[in-house]
Amino acid sequence: MSTIDSIQETTVSGVKNAYYAGLGVVASVEGGATSAVKSARTQLDDLLNGTKDGFNQLVTKGESFASRSEKAIRAEINDLEGEVDDAKREASKLTDRVLNNVEEVVVSTLNRLGIPTRQEVTELNQSVEALAKKVDALRKDVRKAKKSA
Repeated sequence: MSTIDSIQETTVSGVKNAYYAGLGVVASVEGGATSAVKSARTQLDDLLNGTKDGFNQLVTKGESFASRSEKAIRAEINDLEGEVDDAKREASKLTDRVLNNVEEVVVSTLNRLGIPTRQEVTELNQSVEALAKKVDALRKDVRKAKKSA
């Protein structure tokens, strides 16, 4: 027996054992699966009857299964990413509402304590500046009147 044949036989034996273990789980879960297991075992024995073609068919089926699984996983990831984006948008909206509520409470509290808001202070400064200009203009008028009198 050559080394390649030995490796192939070991590999085939390992694949059979893994397959049989999977079938054993199915048989344990589904009590009435005895005939299905026997049928599957017979099919596997026929498939792996020591031929490379049987092994290659298993590899092809495994690759196909892996490809389908990968596509399903990617689709699931895309769905989850969309849900994460939605959650981020909702969190941002909630944060904005909370900040607005906090600001309203602070402004209300300042008003109750008689402390003016920034806007009120700005408006007051503008009024004082306008009054100062009027006072300066009146002083000039009074000086002119004193000089002419």
